[in-house]
Amino acid sequence: MIYGLVRLTAPALEPLSLTEVKAHLRVDGNEEDAYIASLLAAARELTESLTGRAMITQTFEMSLDGWRDDGRAVELPRAPVQSVSVIEIVDDAGVRQSVDTDSFELDLARTPARILRKPGASWPVPGPCLGGIKVTFVAGFGDAGGDVPSGLRQAILMVVAHWFERREAAVAKGLAGLPFGITSLVQPYLAVRL
Repeated sequence: MIYGLVRLTAPALEPLSLTEVKAHLRVDGNEEDAYIASLLAAARELTESLTGRAMITQTFEMSLDGWRDDGRAVELPRAPVQSVSVIEIVDDAGVRQSVDTDSFELDLARTPARILRKPGASWPVPGPCLGGIKVTFVAGFGDAGGDVPSGLRQAILMVVAHWFERREAAVAKGLAGLPFGITSLVQPYLAVRL
């Protein structure tokens, strides 16, 4: 299914503190704090992109052109999903209208999470605009760094260390040119697609 995805609310913090990362890097002083912080954010974003998971709680808006023709559920492209805030249809006049919450169910037992239309329920058809269906949802392991699984936190530390020591482009190996130790930590968290 083709969709658009926009992050509406960024994570309030990173899964690791600057102090934790500097201890891992064995860096004293604060001369490189800004650089290390930028590596930490980039490593989190890379890990999120590779796994299809949000580390810290974030809000996303997924846009679809229409409902699936085959009647299958709509999958949400970030995990773990905490909630669906609203499903909206953009009508012919470009006005957003909320879909009745009694017409759908949220299946959080699967990865990726799914939205299913309840039996007998019908959903309004969007107007002719692209992205006429908007699904706003919240995803992430939690609000604190400690909520993120230790394997992913360790992978982020290792990515930061890898980039800190090698400040130039590297020869590709493993996922996104990362050493095997990092890819083996990330592998169990890759989101399964139907």
